[in-house]
This record gives sequence, structure tokens and C-alpha cells, in this order.
Amino acid sequence: MSNRLTLTAFRKFRVKSWRYYEIERQLNRISSVAEVDLHEILNRRYSLRHLLLLLWRYPRNKMENIKENFQKKKQSKPIRASLCNLSLEGERLVFYFNTNYIRAKDLYLQIFGKNYYPREELTSGQQMLTNYLKSYYNSVGLFFEIPLADVKNQSVRMFDDETPVSFRWGAGVSYNALELKERGLYVRISNGELHFQTKGRYRCSVLSSNEYSLRDKLIFLFACLNPFHPLSLFAENLGAADNAFELFKYALKKKENVYYIASKKIKLSQQDSEIRNKMLVHNGRRHLLAVLFSHRWISSFSLRLELFPTNGVLKDIHYFMLPTEWDLIPHGMALGDKEVAMLHRYSWDNPARTFLSVPLEQAAFSQKYEFKNTFCLGAPRMDKWYGAQSCAGKVFFFFTWRLSLSQRVNSVLFEDFKKTSYFSCIISLVKYIRKQFPNYELHYAFHHEIVKQGHDQIVKEALDGLDVHFIYLNNSLGTDEFNTYFKSARYLITDFSSVAFDFAYKEGAIPIYYLSEQFIKGHYPLEESFFKLHLGIIARNEAEVASCLRLENPTEEMLARRQQFYPYLDHNNCGRVYEAIFKEKAPNHFLPALIQREESKDIRRLGIYFFFDSEGVVDDYVIYYLQQLRTVCTEICVVVNGLLNNMGNISLQKCCDRLLVRENIGFDSWAYKEALESYGFDTIAKNYDEVLLNNFTNFGPVYPFSEMFTEMGRKDCDFWGHNRYLNQDQFVGGEHLSDHLQSYFIVFRKPILISPSFEEYWKTLLVPQTYQQAIAYHELRCTRYFEKKGFLSESYIPWKKYKDYRLNNPVYRAYQQMVEDHSPLLKRKVFFIKENCFEFPLHELHSPYDILQYLNEHSNYNTGYIYQNIERTMKLPENEIPIKNMWWKKLQARYGFWLKENCRIELAKVCNAPFSITKFKEFCKKGSPKK
Repeated sequence: MSNRLTLTAFRKFRVKSWRYYEIERQLNRISSVAEVDLHEILNRRYSLRHLLLLLWRYPRNKMENIKENFQKKKQSKPIRASLCNLSLEGERLVFYFNTNYIRAKDLYLQIFGKNYYPREELTSGQQMLTNYLKSYYNSVGLFFEIPLADVKNQSVRMFDDETPVSFRWGAGVSYNALELKERGLYVRISNGELHFQTKGRYRCSVLSSNEYSLRDKLIFLFACLNPFHPLSLFAENLGAADNAFELFKYALKKKENVYYIASKKIKLSQQDSEIRNKMLVHNGRRHLLAVLFSHRWISSFSLRLELFPTNGVLKDIHYFMLPTEWDLIPHGMALGDKEVAMLHRYSWDNPARTFLSVPLEQAAFSQKYEFKNTFCLGAPRMDKWYGAQSCAGKVFFFFTWRLSLSQRVNSVLFEDFKKTSYFSCIISLVKYIRKQFPNYELHYAFHHEIVKQGHDQIVKEALDGLDVHFIYLNNSLGTDEFNTYFKSARYLITDFSSVAFDFAYKEGAIPIYYLSEQFIKGHYPLEESFFKLHLGIIARNEAEVASCLRLENPTEEMLARRQQFYPYLDHNNCGRVYEAIFKEKAPNHFLPALIQREESKDIRRLGIYFFFDSEGVVDDYVIYYLQQLRTVCTEICVVVNGLLNNMGNISLQKCCDRLLVRENIGFDSWAYKEALESYGFDTIAKNYDEVLLNNFTNFGPVYPFSEMFTEMGRKDCDFWGHNRYLNQDQFVGGEHLSDHLQSYFIVFRKPILISPSFEEYWKTLLVPQTYQQAIAYHELRCTRYFEKKGFLSESYIPWKKYKDYRLNNPVYRAYQQMVEDHSPLLKRKVFFIKENCFEFPLHELHSPYDILQYLNEHSNYNTGYIYQNIERTMKLPENEIPIKNMWWKKLQARYGFWLKENCRIELAKVCNAPFSITKFKEFCKKGSPKK
């Protein structure tokens, strides 16, 4: 699957129907919370496209039925609370709850029998938020502080006296809770309780729980296994076109893989087909899939309602499996001049980064609203205002909404709305302006909250016949219309909306604040600083407004304040924010492993190479191998078992950073163990990102090592090897020959290196006395050990394609793996000779001679290295032995389709086995390497 993933490609997937039932049966079979029981599920045995198609096509009504069957009966009229924010501050967790319960102050949290009570002494920001909730929503805000150490692998419950209280996420999972993944904790709310668990236990408990439907588990499983996260998602309030939308259009021109979440109405009204094709309907299936494939969220409003699906399909368990970060570019401009408590980080969440317009706004978000990681780079939406020419005689009206008239607090009926001061002040002002300036163009834009209430129709009826042009912002056409008239207007009449700062960004614009005492009631209280920070003229009555409309140009004072207010008066706000988000490296703990490995060009990799030769001779194939290994390893350590002659010692010293010569005990596993201990496990965990263990049993590389490491860098795993040996119905050294990564080439990544399990594995390693024990004690044990610890494994050779052969041995399948799978390694055993025959003939219709011929024609690898080593270490026959009637057996092996598979393999062995010294020399035509 390409990084340039497109959502339309999903529809092309095809899968057999039995896959549905296989996955469903296995998920339903899980009943234990033991991690080992989930080994087959979490070890990537299912194709991602099968899961994806299952999510795409599974009937919704069936899923809902399954979901209802899993849910337990709810208590009658339980006490409810909403967990609005869960954030980590130092070593303590801060819980912010919102509830309408009358005795809210009596609520307390309980963890393993220990009670925690609400904080009495609140910070200024917390106090501001609780006052706001009490004034406008008649609800209570509660703050709890709990040490982080107290919640690990524990459940948090809420009680009133001894009555359990059911709570849930407030409008969606808290983004700050997702940051707990950095501390190794994953959070979920199930059955009214909050669970904190480590990753392995979290996955087990989710997949074995009856609280989640089959659909929930399928999405969770897909989120666990999917390593592809190429998408960046943008979203805003579904009727707005603010900073996020402008940055989205800019990123789209830069060919970024971006999508914009919008309502269906907004998408259908978008005229630009390129933009429309990159819009996803909110709560649609493509919206769901886009979130699962995303690694970056960018919004101008709170993340939960705009970008997250709100239809309940995605739950907290799914978001915790996504490696995403959130960047906020706030709507409007908040300078701390109004008491906008809803902007506080406990209400909106604290994003990874917040990009703001001016220094005053940055100071307000950092100090008053307590946001972290704030940057002042300019507002992307203002780029379209810069350089706009304003025309005399054009007036633009835009008044913000009133919280007291919103359905968020109480619905106001039409007749009641007509009696409000908000309505009467607007109608009186517009009529007065029309009377005083009959030739002026009047354009009136409705705030989308007013349209939601249906109050726009009342305003239009009252102003009918006054030649006022009305503008709606609930679709793309209305947004374009707003931009057109907003750019050309000379005058803006508003109340305390931050749109005045946008208007002042234009050349020659005159913002007018209409602040009649009766008009500004019912919304956020204005602070003293508001009257010092504005960039226009404050008018207290209609006559003062009319006086301002007679000005032809801004005053000198207004121009000076504008110049001082904006640090960037240019057309490059989008460019600065784009560079900061898309070009700078994001925090590591919020990047998926795939993205980390692509962006981190300087991975520190320690390569440990094991060598043994009965005569202590180092052939040139070893020197060439180590020279090529240097291209992918920061440091190389060679550990030698047994003898090493002087020439070999000198050659190896030139190719490595550390050379260890030890007694020939313990085969390769104890050689690796001693090399690791010579560095120290703590030093390795601190200084290296990966450790490579490989040995002398390979020729190569026949292709550059960088190709294999680049390919594996795209796979999300904790350790990987060159080849995964498939399960065989036999025993080696007393151990069952199960699936495992072969130990001749294996890479361990950072998650394993920093885990205590890595050191524990090597300390508990037994000393093998025979070759079979060496396989049993290390090669067979290693993969199983780390997979049981919850680490994911992968292999470079695609083992699934060899499942039908029941054997993917890199010796017997050498030609196929080299040509089809682009394997850079070639096992020495392929060319081992015994009694005029190749000792391990290939199980395919190609012989070792075909391998040599392919290398001569398609690779830069010197086949003379192979000849040099085989001639010295093998007893080559002096005389040729003629082989008769072989042509008939070759025909049968190649074209005998009536034969059983095992018979054809045996024939292939017979055909590939004969060895000819003349033919071998001919194919190794490059000759022995020069000394």
C-alpha cells in the first residue's frame, strides 16, 4: 500500500466471504485476558485489506444488533457526569468533570479502595471555567488531582456516598488523555468506569470484553495492525471557512495528502472540483477510514465535534491506537479582552501546538487559558484580505451571536426573539443607516448560530424593503460571497466580534464597534483591555456610527495602531504555518513508527557479526560483506569463535570498530551474548536505535543492504529478520519447530532495546552443546519469547507466499527468493558439495548454476568470492562423473503436471543435485578475487 494512499482506492478491494467468518469466529472465541491468548490475532496474520473491506461493507443494522446484545442493562436513572478533560501535569493527573447533579460537591473518585475528593483551591483558569458553567449552563465543574503512580492498571470509579455514578467522555475522548501513551498508559471508559492499563493488557481486555460489539473490535483490531498513516485531516465548525480551511487549500497546492472534513451541504456547494474531491462528509464512512489512516489533525475549533465522527462508531479505544497529533489554529482572535472561559485548555484540550495571529493573542493563550507550545506566525485566513482594495460607500454588517439566545442554553421562540434588545438594536441601527445614507451599499452577514435558531428570517422580514443584501455562511457559495463583499467594503459595523481584526488587516478599512449598553448584554463579559486593544472606532449610539461612516480614510492613529498590532503584514501567513506543521519534525511520541523511520535519516544501528572458521581464515566474501554492512550500521562489532590467523585479524580490524576473539563455546548465540555484554545493555538502550545480529553463513549482499532496510523501515514492528521459517511437524533439540525468525539475520528496534525483557532474554540463555541445541535454545526461543511479551515481528521475505509450499527455507528456495523477493543474502549452504553432488539441492526448477548465472548477468556481486570459499572449505571432486538420461527427468520435473507435488520436488532434487567442477568454474567466470 503506497504512502500516497487515496480513499477511493478502498473500493477496489476484493476478498472471499470465508474471511468474514474466520475473523468473527476468532474474535468471539477470545474470553481470557492473558496476553498469550491473543498472539495469533495481534501477530498480523490477517491482511489489512480484509479487515478494511469488512469495516466498509458489514451491514450497519447487524452491527447495531450485535452491539445491543453485548451491552448490559443500564441502571434506572443513574447519576451521570461527563469527563471533559484528563491531562497529565508533572506526575499528577488532573480530572475535569462536568455534571448537573444537585449534590455534585459530594462526589468522589475511588481507586482500589482509596478515595479522592474534588479540589477546593482552584487555579484562576479552573475558577473561571467553573463560574462560566454555573452562569450559562447551570452545571458544576469538578477538578480532581491523583498521582500518576496510583492509576496504573487500575480502575477509577465515581461515587456519591455509596451510590455509583456513571460517567462518560464529554463530547468525545479527551485529546490530552491520548498523551498518556507516552507514559505507557492507555485509557478507556467502560460500564461507567475509567480504566488505566498498559498497552498489552489494554489490547487484551478490549478484545476479550463483552462491553464492545464485534464492529468495535474489528475497528480496534484494524487500528492495532495498520502501519499506514499518510493522511493529514483538516476540520472546522462545519459551517465555517476559517484558518484550517485556508491552510488546507494551501497544503493541497503543495501536493500534500490532505482531506477536509465538512458537512454534506458544504461539500455539494463547493465549486472547485479539486477542493470538493478532497472533502469528506462528516460522519460518512470515508470520514471514518480517513481518521484510521491519519497521523495529523488540524482544526480551528475544538477537536471533538468537528474532526471526530460523532455518530458513535469510533470510541476511545480506537483513538488510543492511532499515532496522531493535533495542531490548533484558533478561530477568530482571542486577546484576553473578553471572558471566553470556553477557550480554556480544560475545555478545548491542550493541543500539541497552537498557532496564533499576534503576540497579544499568544500571551492570552499561554497565560490566561494556560495553553502550552504556542507559536505566533500569523493567521492563514488573513492572507486573502491583504492587498484588498476597499470601495467607498460599501458597508458590511456582521454581529456575533448571543450565548443567552442560543439553544446551548435555552431556545428562544420567534415572538420572544422580537422582544430582545439584540433584535431591536440591530433593526433600529440598519434602518437609521439606510435613512442617513440612501446611496450606500448595505451587506448583512448572518452568524451561523443565528441561522441555527431560525432567527435570521425574523431579521430579514423586519428589514424588508430597505435594499439590504443578506449573506449566509452555511455553505461554500455563501462563504465566497462573504469574502467578496468583505474585501470590497470600506466600513465594517460589528459589536465585539474579532472579525474587526480581520477587517483592519486590509488597507484603508474602517472598523466600527457598535457598543450600545443594551446591545452587548447576554454574551461574554468585556474586560477593560478590550477598549485599549481595538483597531477601529467605538460608537455608543447610532449617531456616532453615522459620524464614522462619513470618514473617507482611516485616521493616522488607526494606521499606527494597526502597524504596531500585527507582526506580519504580508501575504505569507499560510506559508509560515505550513512550514511549521509540515516541514518541521513533530514530537516523536506522537509519530507512528513508520513516519519516524522515514524522517529520521540518521538511525544509530549497532551491527554484531559472528564469524567462525575451523582454520581461522577470513575469505574475501566476509570482508566484502562487512564493507557493505558499514553503509547501514553506525558501528560494527565482529566476534570470532575459536581460531583467527594473523592475516584474518588484520583484515577484520580494518572492517570493524570492535573485534572480540573468544573460545569456541555456545555457537552463535553465546557469541552475540558476549558482544552485547561487552557494550552493556544500558549503554545500548541509550546510544543505539537498533541492533543487528548476523553471521558468516551468508554470501552477499547481492543487492544493496539499503534496499532491504528501507523496505523494512516502512513496516511497523519491534523486531524483524531476513526470513521467517514456517511451522514444521517435527522437533529440533527437544523443541517443536514452530514459526520463527531465523537467527542468521535479525534486527531489534528501540522498544525492545529499552525493555527489561531484552537483557532478561540474554541472561537466561542456556549454553548449547550441539547444533540442534543451538537452534532450540536461541533461534526457536527468541521469536516466541519477544512475541509473548507483546512485541511485533516481521520478515523481509514474504513468508505468506510460501505457505502453500509448507517450506520457505532460504537454502531450498534460494533462486526464487533472490529473483522474486529481491533477497540480498545468499546462504553458503546452497553451494555445499558432498560426493559429487550439491548437498542441499534446490526444491525448484533452478539449480545453483542458475543462481551463479543470474548473479553474473544481473548483479555486481563477484561470484569469485563464492568460488574462493567453496574451493577452500569443500572437498571438490577431481574427476567428472557423467550423468545419463537426466534430460527425461528434467522434462518430468518441469512439465509433469500429473505428478504429485512431493514427486516433482524429488525429481527437481535429482536434477539439481549433480555437481560438475568444470561447470562450476565456468559460471564463477570472474575467477578468484585478487589478493
